[in-house]
Amino acid sequence: MKQLMTTLATLTLLSACGGSPSSTTNDLLVRNSPLPTDQYDMANGCYGLKSVASNAFVRNNGNNYVADGEAPSQGEAFFMKAALLGQQMFYGTDTQLLTATGGGVNATTEITKDAVWNVEYHDDKEAYSFVSDTQDQSLIVANDGSLQLGTAANDNHLFQFAKTDKACVPFPEMPVAASGQTYKGQGIDKPVIGFAETHSHPGSTHEMIYPDGSTEVGVAGGSVYGAPFHPLGVTHALGNCEQSHGPDGTRDPGNIVRVTPAGSHDTQGWPTYIDWPDIDQYTHNAIYYRWMERAYLAGLRIFVSYGHNYQPLCEVGAIHQGAPDSDCNDHTLTIKMNEYTKVMQDYVDAQSGGPGKGWFRIVYSPAEAREVINDGKLAVILGMEGGELFECGIEFLPDGTGVPACDEDLLRANIQEAYDMGVRQVVPIHNIDNAFSGGSIVGSAHASSDALNLLNFWATNAFYKTVDCPDGGTEGYLVIGGGTLTGVPTSNDPATQILTDALPPQVPTYPNGVRQCNARKITPLGELALTTLMDKGIMISLDHTPMLNKETVLDLAERYDPPYPVVSGHGAQGGIQIKTAKRLLKAGGYYYPYKWDGAHHVEFMDIVRDIYDEAASEDASNMVPFGFGFGMDANGFGGHNPPRPNPEQLVEYPFTLFEGDDWGPRFDHIDPIVFDRISIPDGRTWDTEIDGSVHYGMVADFVEEIRLEGGAQALDDFYNSAEAYLQVWEKAYKGD
Repeated sequence: MKQLMTTLATLTLLSACGGSPSSTTNDLLVRNSPLPTDQYDMANGCYGLKSVASNAFVRNNGNNYVADGEAPSQGEAFFMKAALLGQQMFYGTDTQLLTATGGGVNATTEITKDAVWNVEYHDDKEAYSFVSDTQDQSLIVANDGSLQLGTAANDNHLFQFAKTDKACVPFPEMPVAASGQTYKGQGIDKPVIGFAETHSHPGSTHEMIYPDGSTEVGVAGGSVYGAPFHPLGVTHALGNCEQSHGPDGTRDPGNIVRVTPAGSHDTQGWPTYIDWPDIDQYTHNAIYYRWMERAYLAGLRIFVSYGHNYQPLCEVGAIHQGAPDSDCNDHTLTIKMNEYTKVMQDYVDAQSGGPGKGWFRIVYSPAEAREVINDGKLAVILGMEGGELFECGIEFLPDGTGVPACDEDLLRANIQEAYDMGVRQVVPIHNIDNAFSGGSIVGSAHASSDALNLLNFWATNAFYKTVDCPDGGTEGYLVIGGGTLTGVPTSNDPATQILTDALPPQVPTYPNGVRQCNARKITPLGELALTTLMDKGIMISLDHTPMLNKETVLDLAERYDPPYPVVSGHGAQGGIQIKTAKRLLKAGGYYYPYKWDGAHHVEFMDIVRDIYDEAASEDASNMVPFGFGFGMDANGFGGHNPPRPNPEQLVEYPFTLFEGDDWGPRFDHIDPIVFDRISIPDGRTWDTEIDGSVHYGMVADFVEEIRLEGGAQALDDFYNSAEAYLQVWEKAYKGD
């Protein structure tokens, strides 16, 4: 039966005509869609348009539109592209859009806001009216049959959709390159099957600074160029980055933190993507909603969406791009980013036919997450990450005294604000010192550790205070701690020059080649922040907490009975000793690594499974079942992994998930899904064996790598990671 389903799915991949919230859409020509029944569900459909007043069909008349066709065959066939909920664009067979201007209604090929129409359904007439979103006037049929802007009267503003035998041309969109229906759960009380991605940043592409200081929803730009969606589509979400990175990318603030600094790049995005997204470029959006949809079809069921900002980098980028008054406050921006993620949910709903119909569902409790996943959708958890969260930065005086930017009352108020808007997971300590703790020193002997030290000085008026990292203790490291610091990096890059121009006459020196850990401990205000988060039931990630301070966080967690579970969602940045990892697991937390290639993922999974088994042999009373997800840290300045080195078996396209000997009995109820390369017509094609994990669309390919490298055991552990995550959350959750 599964072999038959695979054959059918492959044929569907080659001949699909549209789709649904759980299958590929927009990849090929669309025709003869079911008629809509409200102002939402015409999205991605193909229709003719008929005037109620004249009973005539609308056709393209060259530079404008007229309603004079007697039959559907004489009218235009419009592909309907949702902009936001209740808003649509009409895309004709000649790639022209029905567009409102100050002078009327025109047919134009340029995709602008003037092509967006607010839709209202009139149940009594079984008809629709359309009001220009920019001109605030109704689309009407004039006495001569032409479509114009005007005042509604005598049904001149009412239209009906009609079936058409013409083939619509789909609106430009990123291919999902997958075919098949995703799976649902087998009951709300049954374990979840799916994998968890526990650390990425769809919103940070949107809310970081813009050249004009704007933070309008859907505007693409800023330190991180691009957006996970845009009301006007992919050509605006992932277009040309010159507007934010300057000619040839010369104003890209990412040059500060790149491992291999570079002063320029080709700015062209859609459809060719010559230089970006790239493994070594951190300031181009790596999350687009269609790329996420591909991962969701592959079994992504938990996604932790961190609102994220890095205040010093944002401030330097703002100065560099001529917008020094931009909002760069970590707390306010991470709140805004989470609000933006809610808009993203609405956008996915709009593409799927209406409120609540999309596959991207924000959840606020583990019980709600189980309901969403059982319904076959993706549970999205809101988080916050930043160097100065809750407005709790720090400034060091010349004598070394640290002056916190917040007090206890402001800290409690801001944590409550975050909880009230839906935040359920937090990284309270990052790579710069704040009022809670010293920051985590990361990296090896390359410019990134030194660049972070520069940013630390910018933010706090002090460089890292360090000690030699310990040797890992009797059991050693799971992730090696700290980083080597070589001094102050020099660069001709203009953004880096802003930092170096602000340096004092004397700069510190560090032991040559000796890994350094931050010597600043967790403060009393930091202890209050951590226990307040625990009391609220907000999950705390140890990632970025300096290695020497991770033990202190666990000390606080173990004061609770049972211990409060703390987690590591993307590889315990800053380092973690094996003894600390065992404590984390025994307290009921999870440890998921950074997203590597499939070979390194399986190799590291085996190591962590052994540590898990050792911890369980000592005390398993609070532990959750073993699962092994990942944190890609997409848009988080962590970089992305190259292809597997010298693989024994290459990923062969198209490949099929959920079918074959490696997919055990737990997957028997799941129908196969076929995945091909993501290939834009007349544009870029991505192949995991060539490109690695340059963007989120490569997650499905990563799953196939895991299968090739680890077989049934690796797949079982990977697809158990969503269930493990939920059980950890259930231990932490306090209710409302």
